[in-house]
Amino acid sequence: KEIINGNLILLGSPIGRFADTVLYLGPFYYYLQAPFVAIFKLDPVGVMVPIIIARLVTTLLVFIVTKKLFGSRVAILAAITSTISPYFLTSLGPPSQPYLIPLVVAAVVFLLLKNNWKKFGLAGLLTGLTTSLHYLGLSLFLALILYALYGFDKQRLKVLASMALGFFLT
Repeated sequence: KEIINGNLILLGSPIGRFADTVLYLGPFYYYLQAPFVAIFKLDPVGVMVPIIIARLVTTLLVFIVTKKLFGSRVAILAAITSTISPYFLTSLGPPSQPYLIPLVVAAVVFLLLKNNWKKFGLAGLLTGLTTSLHYLGLSLFLALILYALYGFDKQRLKVLASMALGFFLT
């Protein structure tokens, strides 16, 4: 409601106290929800719409990536499993920032299938947004660094610089 009223925030919800400090999540999740909450006139249903869209897009990306890597049969099974898996649904808990992490991971994998160093900037940007959603996004950034170090010889510096620029921009 505060974002819709024009009071822009730079911090998300607190995730816990550590010694004398409070750690906060990034506000990106709330900015994604704001248009839907406004469209639904502050009805709580508006909060669920971006989550549902994210889950549908995640399923589509899982299908596309799996089809490219392993074929159509495996892709159909992977898409169905990612859609109805009780483990996947319960491990995410109630709608919150971690709901969008599988979408970003699938998008990053989709981007990197062509192994083009220019796409690492966008992958770094998406990884930075994921880290804004939840601190577990840092594990994706570390995986990208290892992939860049292992997969590129001549353009390694360009890849790392492009990825770091995208990450730190967010």
